Amino acid sequence: MAGAVKDAFLDFDEGADNIIRATGATGDAAKELTQSYANVSKTIVGDFADIGDALGEVNTRFGFTGKELEDTTTQFLKFADITGTDAKKAVELVSRAMNNAGISTENYSEILDEFAKASQISGITVDKLAENLTKNGATMRQLGFNTDETIAMLAQFEAAGVNSETALAGLKTAVKNWANEGKNANDEFHNVVDAIRNA
Repeated sequence: MAGAVKDAFLDFDEGADNIIRATGATGDAAKELTQSYANVSKTIVGDFADIGDALGEVNTRFGFTGKELEDTTTQFLKFADITGTDAKKAVELVSRAMNNAGISTENYSEILDEFAKASQISGITVDKLAENLTKNGATMRQLGFNTDETIAMLAQFEAAGVNSETALAGLKTAVKNWANEGKNANDEFHNVVDAIRNA
């Protein structure tokens, strides 16, 4: 029994150490983060190291503290469990995609919902979805697609067996060519779609 308690304490301590390594926090800031970690650990069943990693990453990338940090970390941990992804990696990829699209950090919950839904419908991994969104978001915005629509299209590519990387590379080339010709990418794209529909 004593050995089990000791092991649990060491595991908990490892998670706390991960937070300090990730954030570089010291003094009162470190104490506050450690308390938030303890609060999340009471409500989430999971590996302490994973909880610490996720909380440290949320703090670093979103700048959240206190209750907001705890709620966001909890949501990312649940998201990771549902989608079969690593929580720390999910925070990194989702925050990067949001930054690329100019989406406010406070809207992370909506993006998580879109990613989870698209992943479950299409079978595409969240990692791949987020990476494709970051890589191709600017192109899709030039074509008139918002973030939700882009996520849905990426998922549809996967569900239909279309190689999304090839398709998006083609769209990126088309956007570049249209720009060189002084044409509006959004207009030209819709002209192509209309031509396909009418063929």
